[in-house]
Amino acid sequence: MKVYEMIFNWSTEEENCVETAIFSTYKKAKEYFDDIIENENDAEISWVGDGVFDENGEVNEGYELNCNPDYPENEEHDLWWCVWNNNCNEYYDEIYLRIKELDKV
Repeated sequence: MKVYEMIFNWSTEEENCVETAIFSTYKKAKEYFDDIIENENDAEISWVGDGVFDENGEVNEGYELNCNPDYPENEEHDLWWCVWNNNCNEYYDEIYLRIKELDKV
């Protein structure tokens, strides 16, 4: 049996949290993954949207973005989107979609 695990590990100077969710379909997990990224790019919600990217979508100096390569839409793959503030270790967002094969017992 296959399940799709979403992990959202984030931190600021004030707070940090690891949020997890399990989905029965890749489509639902991918939609959730995309929604989290969209929210993190909103300056009113997240530090990421407040300064990581310039007006052209390029990563500003002092930040690092690591994300999965583009895959065909009809293929299931593990996905990741991670942003770090290189000047302050307390600021990071790590978002992962992992495909897990579970054994029936």
